[in-house]
Amino acid sequence: MLRSIPKRYLTMQKGKTNPVERIEQQDLPMIVSVLISVTKYERREEIQKYIADGLAKALNAMVPPDQAGPTEAKSPLEPYDFQGAKLGNAWWKRIDARKVDFYEAHLVRAGLREAFLSGTIFKKADLSGATLVKASLIQADLQGATMRQTILTDANLSEANLRGADLTRADLSRAKLDGADLRGATLQGAIIEGTDFGAANITGVDLSQTKSDAHTELSRTIKDKP
Repeated sequence: MLRSIPKRYLTMQKGKTNPVERIEQQDLPMIVSVLISVTKYERREEIQKYIADGLAKALNAMVPPDQAGPTEAKSPLEPYDFQGAKLGNAWWKRIDARKVDFYEAHLVRAGLREAFLSGTIFKKADLSGATLVKASLIQADLQGATMRQTILTDANLSEANLRGADLTRADLSRAKLDGADLRGATLQGAIIEGTDFGAANITGVDLSQTKSDAHTELSRTIKDKP
């Protein structure tokens, strides 16, 4: 099936408009679903990025910089299944991906600065090296996610599920983690300078190898009783 996709949707030609942006409106849902499926088998990161960037534009999923946040009740990406999708190095700055399912998706080095990701599912996803500066991840599901060297400065992770997540050498400077579930998470070498953990559950978390400062707030954190 995937081999039969029209070349006009996938061919990369220098100086040409992204083919995803030329899709007829009535064909959009079907083509979007097919292209997401293509990424699951595509190993070349440049193709993954090409498709991801084109989909974001075609679906008008990027929130304009002069807009405080999304104006629609639902994300334009929500109807689609991104489970297992490979979207390496995608440029999704200010993407509206609220409540989208990225279970086991590959978002390595993705540009998600100022992204709107409240309630988004990243369970077991790979976000290593991704940029999530000032991203809104309130109540996001990041259980078991790989976030090694992920940049989360000034991100809002309040009430997020980070249970068992790998945050090795991640930058959480000034991030908000009030009410987050960090049980069993790995934070070795993570930067937590100015990070507000609020009432986060840090049971089983070793913070001895993290980089903190006088502004790191840990006074209200919770640890389960043995």
